[in-house]
Amino acid sequence: MIRRAASLVILWAGLSAVPSAVGITINTSYNPAGAGAVNPAFDLNAVQLAPIFNAAANFYEDVFEDFDHTLTVNFWYMDIADGTIGDHDLVSQAGGRETAANIQIDTNVGTGGAPRTYYFDPTPTNNDEFDMAQTLWRDASGTQRTDWFNVSVGSTVPDTFEIGFSGPANTPAAQAGFDMFSLVLHELGHALGLSGANTSTQNETMDGDYDFNPNFLFGQGLAADTVDQASDFIGHLDASTALMFPSLGGSSQRRLPSHTDLLAMAASHIYDEVDMPRREFYGGGDWNDDSNWSGARPPDFNDDAFVRASQGAGVNLTASLSNVGVAQNLTVAEGANVDTNGFRLDVGNDVTVTGIDSDVLINAGGELEADEIFIQDQAEIQMDGGTLDARRLTIDAGAQLEGVAGGAMTVDIAERLVNNGVIDVDGGAVMTFQSAAASAWDLDGLSGDGQLFANGGSLIFDTGGVVDAFDGEMTVDGGFFLRIDAPWTFSPGAVLDMNGGSGAGQSARIVGGAVTINGGTIDVDDVGGDGLTDGIAEFDGPVEIRAGAFSVGADDRLDFDNTTTVQNGVFTLAQNATISFDGVTTVDTADFTFAGDGQVVFNGPTTHSFNTVINSNGLVRQNGDAVIIGSMTVDGGVFDLDGTAGTTTIALGNVSNNGSMTLNVDQLDTINNVFDGTIETAEAGIVGRLTVNLTDPDDAWTMNGTLNLSGSGPLFQPVRVAGSDMIVSGTVNVANNSVAISADTTFNAASTINTAGGNSELIMRGATVVAAGADFNGLGTLVNDASGEMILLDGLDTAFVDLDNEGVLRLGASPGQVEVNGFMQTSSGVWEVEIGGAVASQFDSLAVDSTAELDGTITLSLLGGYVPEVGVTFDILTAPFGVSGVFDTILGGVDGATRIGVLYHPTLVQLLATFSADFDLDLDVDGDDLALWQGAYGATGVGDANGDGDSDGADFMAWQQQLGSVAAMAAATIAEVGVPEPTAWTLAWGCVMASLAVRRRGVWSIDL
Repeated sequence: MIRRAASLVILWAGLSAVPSAVGITINTSYNPAGAGAVNPAFDLNAVQLAPIFNAAANFYEDVFEDFDHTLTVNFWYMDIADGTIGDHDLVSQAGGRETAANIQIDTNVGTGGAPRTYYFDPTPTNNDEFDMAQTLWRDASGTQRTDWFNVSVGSTVPDTFEIGFSGPANTPAAQAGFDMFSLVLHELGHALGLSGANTSTQNETMDGDYDFNPNFLFGQGLAADTVDQASDFIGHLDASTALMFPSLGGSSQRRLPSHTDLLAMAASHIYDEVDMPRREFYGGGDWNDDSNWSGARPPDFNDDAFVRASQGAGVNLTASLSNVGVAQNLTVAEGANVDTNGFRLDVGNDVTVTGIDSDVLINAGGELEADEIFIQDQAEIQMDGGTLDARRLTIDAGAQLEGVAGGAMTVDIAERLVNNGVIDVDGGAVMTFQSAAASAWDLDGLSGDGQLFANGGSLIFDTGGVVDAFDGEMTVDGGFFLRIDAPWTFSPGAVLDMNGGSGAGQSARIVGGAVTINGGTIDVDDVGGDGLTDGIAEFDGPVEIRAGAFSVGADDRLDFDNTTTVQNGVFTLAQNATISFDGVTTVDTADFTFAGDGQVVFNGPTTHSFNTVINSNGLVRQNGDAVIIGSMTVDGGVFDLDGTAGTTTIALGNVSNNGSMTLNVDQLDTINNVFDGTIETAEAGIVGRLTVNLTDPDDAWTMNGTLNLSGSGPLFQPVRVAGSDMIVSGTVNVANNSVAISADTTFNAASTINTAGGNSELIMRGATVVAAGADFNGLGTLVNDASGEMILLDGLDTAFVDLDNEGVLRLGASPGQVEVNGFMQTSSGVWEVEIGGAVASQFDSLAVDSTAELDGTITLSLLGGYVPEVGVTFDILTAPFGVSGVFDTILGGVDGATRIGVLYHPTLVQLLATFSADFDLDLDVDGDDLALWQGAYGATGVGDANGDGDSDGADFMAWQQQLGSVAAMAAATIAEVGVPEPTAWTLAWGCVMASLAVRRRGVWSIDL
């Protein structure tokens, strides 16, 4: 129990509380000379007790503010008997109100016992050391309500009427003893109206209770019983939850004045206005209407406000502002609502919106401002305009921040948004988030399950940084966008649904800062996902794709409008789906899977970097110029290499890296396998090349554009084009170095081959056909490599371009006449010469404008059963600046008793028809031929009469049979033209001519 007794007063001005300008004033003073006063060692001179009294006095001054009244309280320590820990004595009263009081605080357990342990809270108005909770009317049982209170007939007490406010200590210091703040508040409560010695208290409790002013309780009649309704104990309440219950509940507890306590004091001292620190909204609709709140006044800046089910479950109240509203803390719960109605609601600390159907509505022109805002347990803050302004905003799982109507709304966050729940914009609204903090936006929350829905409006995060990678779910619908201006990352667990429309401005868009996609799922569909419209989705900002699964629905399109880097990723396209890269794009590895006629389009400048792999069974179209760095491989489908306009430039390599492209595809174009663009190999390096492997081995592709070939010195001779057959109908530009093509190639009549200089070498390593109309320019060399087979069609003129043959060379389409600048055949070269008649157009001939250097093999073939008469000659090579060298091997040209021999002249190479045993080619068979046969016996083919490649007995038999044969007409012809036998004179003349005619690349000069 707490006892009241007489006391003495000595003022201590240094610890007096500052009086308020209006309402009651409580002056508290420590009186060390009071009756029985002691100065305990645990609080010498009351240095800890005095601030507690000041804080308690300030508390009550803030509550009772409606008229001027002064109360002087003197306090001291005393060893109080009978276990009492606090003692209040009324010293004086006026008009029924106490004007002076003495309060003693016990120092010892029992009389003269051990020192008491108290908790002196250094910040008594902060309850963080205690887990405080309200006890409401609805928490009391029917028996307790009947025992503790009297309800007027016809009255209904609000469910949220507060009958207690207390909590256990949660820190070791607070758990150590009695809470001094609770004790002092209790003793001061006696001086403020609950004192058995006070005449007004005596008059108020004549019926055994304190009758509350109905205005303080939404017009309801309620009275709080005194303890057991005893007339000698009227200074305490019967409700065990109240502060003014005779017991404070023991140590390690804090108990503060509840509504029950304060209304009892107001009933005794007749206070007309009670500023309760916790305000309950009881109904009536208007936030600013005094009568709708506990204490008959709206909350102010130091009050906690509660809007909840005060009229019972199922009755959803709404507190609507009709003017500016304020509170220290605000709780909206249990299905209740707060509507700003275009006004500002300013909350000094926290706003908590919790429970299903609990909403805060921020209207156009309205504002909710707080330090922290919590949306919890399926509650919502709904905006159809206005501003939400907070230091921190936390949206819990199941809760939601929603834009519900068209127009603009702003969310200003000073420190951080934590979205564990849903941010959703509908009604065509635009919700803009702003912050100056570097780590402002935790868009997926602590659990990574947060959701962003721009499916009926748009979301903007235009300032502030993103906290971490996004693992939650995003949805953007057609005509709307999600804009995050700071760089942000999309994580492996994230999901993005983009449901665009097909009309103008109906795409679903991700805009703003750079996006890094580290995984997750991006699903592109049409509005509603029903496939009835063509859905367009766009990434407007820079995108880096490191991983992730992209799915584009039937007839839908995904556009990357800005700089895009694809390091890895799986792209699945449904029937007629499109993925379009419209900005500067870099692709490392991408897996494109098509369900049908889908397509991937590179519209912007593209770099296919390092080990780029594109797996595709649809259409990949390269509309923008592309640079290949490292190795690029495309497997499957159609690769439209030159794009829709046919103007794409493909550069193999750059100044720092080689570049190779391998296309294992069905087609190189959508219709005809024709490439009209440009392929540039200037930076391709030693190994860079274009390899086209068409699925059908019988298919060829056509180079109808420009092929710029650049190689290196003759030592490396890099291959630049390989794979399937190539038809050249465009332009091939050969740099002033050596470069090779290994693909089987046809240069048709429309083709142009430009060589840059005398060191230009175009080396053909496959089967090559050059048509007569092919236009050769420059001073370079066309090389038929040792692995090549080249056909130069009838009528071809290479102008100033030389021809080097290291492989198999054929002229015409049986036979042909070809003109070249210079000619050289190496030891590996084979010239296949066809003879179908004695007329010039009936046998192969090569007109060399400068010099010819011979080596290797010549193979002679007779066409159509033609057998020339002995003595007939065929001029197969003319070289006005000299012929040097001879063919090492002569194959073929033997038909029965007739053979074709080769005659070498200073500027001419002829074929001569003679007897098969005329080994010295003098148009007769005599002893000289026998001598040649003998010298070559068993070794060479010089004495080969039957064309089997050696000199043996069968050839001797032929000589015997033909001995004495002479072709008189042919002999006369030979004599007339002065054709010599291939003696040392002929060879000597060849050496002289070789020394005079010095061959240079495309230029002949005579050194005299």
